[in-house]
Amino acid sequence: GENYSNLTLTGSVVDTKYYKVSVQAVGIGCNYRDSDSSIVIVLPNLSVNVSIPSTTVCEDADLVLRANTTNGTGTITYQWSASTNGVSWSIIPGATADTLIVPTSAAFIGTNFYQIIATANGIGCGASDPSVATITVVPNISVTVDIPSVTACEGASITINATVSNATGTFTYQWQSSSDSLAWNNISGATGISFSPNTSVSNTLFYRIIASASGFGC
Repeated sequence: GENYSNLTLTGSVVDTKYYKVSVQAVGIGCNYRDSDSSIVIVLPNLSVNVSIPSTTVCEDADLVLRANTTNGTGTITYQWSASTNGVSWSIIPGATADTLIVPTSAAFIGTNFYQIIATANGIGCGASDPSVATITVVPNISVTVDIPSVTACEGASITINATVSNATGTFTYQWQSSSDSLAWNNISGATGISFSPNTSVSNTLFYRIIASASGFGC
């Protein structure tokens, strides 16, 4: 047992224990006196995980990362950092909340990394291991057609093909037609990447395709 007035404890094991001290004077007829008990709770070290560890989003998407902490004790503080290579990190000024609004403007197109470190001020606590989010920003969806203008004879076979680039997720399509290029109407069933217009009647019509992407922020 410990026979000193002070007791030093090491929090090497996660546990809850109670401690007390018994004191006896050496005088004749003196008895033991027990102290009140002290409870010591040893918690696991603080850990933090970012809510979205990896994702691809479209330019100008609204993306917020959240830091989720477990264990530790005391007041928890946060610091976010950014990196373009996942190796060299720069502190983001003012980014000391448990959330981070991720910049997704054109200047951030590409892959960037965001790191959160949480710190607890409880006894024996400190900084967590970092948690990293990998965020890839891609340009917004764009679509072109291979025949921007054509004149054909009645009954001719024409196929207009669209090419989609950028964005992310699943792509969907809707072809539209117009007689004046101002008022547009969906063409029923024309939801593929290619479209063959009706040439059985002599007229001038305009066609366009609306492409959509299901990715985050697209």
